[in-house]
Amino acid sequence: MKGYRSCLILAAALALSACGRDDGQDQAAMQARTAGDCDPVRQRCDIAIDGLRLAVRMGPGVKALKAFPVRVWPGLPPGTRIDKFFVSFTMAGMDMGMNRYRLAEQPDGSWLAEVTLPICTSGRTDWIATIELHTDQGRWKVPVPFVLSPP
Repeated sequence: MKGYRSCLILAAALALSACGRDDGQDQAAMQARTAGDCDPVRQRCDIAIDGLRLAVRMGPGVKALKAFPVRVWPGLPPGTRIDKFFVSFTMAGMDMGMNRYRLAEQPDGSWLAEVTLPICTSGRTDWIATIELHTDQGRWKVPVPFVLSPP
């Protein structure tokens, strides 16, 4: 039992190490951050961490096997250059393949991607969208949990 508990603690630490801000350090040095109780399918979620502000909104029409928009409004210090902006989708404890999309800048200052997610054969609909932002000031990974509507 003691070995099992140690494995769980190690697995949790490794999973959390890929989240937060990365100022050129390896991912193990990154800290976990989440959007908390906000649901980006139902409302715009505002997130503030380590000098970064993001607003995230998904939809309308958030369902598996149907394209839907993911829009992110970054709040960065003036003059900050965005090099790369991605959103990827995973499920905790489930391999759902590669679901990573590049966000494109829009005239209104938001960043947008049209995404399509697969159906989980087990029937689960709980996803984690990870917003990944690379700028000349640093890198961030922010997990945003949400639930898909049934197909």
